[in-house]
Amino acid sequence: MKYEYVPIKGVSDHFFPCYSAWERVGEGALREVYNCIDYDALGHPLYVVRNEGKTVYLWSYNYLHLAAEIKGATISEVRTAMGGDLVPFMQAGTPDRAKLVRLRASLPQAQITSYTYQPMTGVTSVTDPCGVVSYYEYDLLQRLNRHCLLYTSPSPRDRSESRM
Repeated sequence: MKYEYVPIKGVSDHFFPCYSAWERVGEGALREVYNCIDYDALGHPLYVVRNEGKTVYLWSYNYLHLAAEIKGATISEVRTAMGGDLVPFMQAGTPDRAKLVRLRASLPQAQITSYTYQPMTGVTSVTDPCGVVSYYEYDLLQRLNRHCLLYTSPSPRDRSESRM
């Protein structure tokens, strides 16, 4: 494996995230298996190209948490679907859910997973590319208490729960 690192201007003089990774199979030539094309202001990856395709990561909660993972779309397609500049979305204390709904409608070919968080606790929901929502509930000590699935299509198991 060979790794390339690049400094992020304005973040830190000592922070060098991985820009690309190369691997050699047997005696063959090196081939690129990971390439981070774009980063946000804090050095989080925004647009990554891997062997299996391209992925855009949207951060929010003032750049603290991942709000969405979009597989199969470019950063320019995501920017267009989100109405241009991504910075206000990423700087927001909570992500604009309407923009995420519009993103799903605008990019039907993409596999979009979105996340919500509760401060000082953790993930409160995950919506997978099929629209199935997993909810997470916590007790007063911030321990996972219950996990619920909500299916979007009619199903014999409209809602399933598991207690932790």
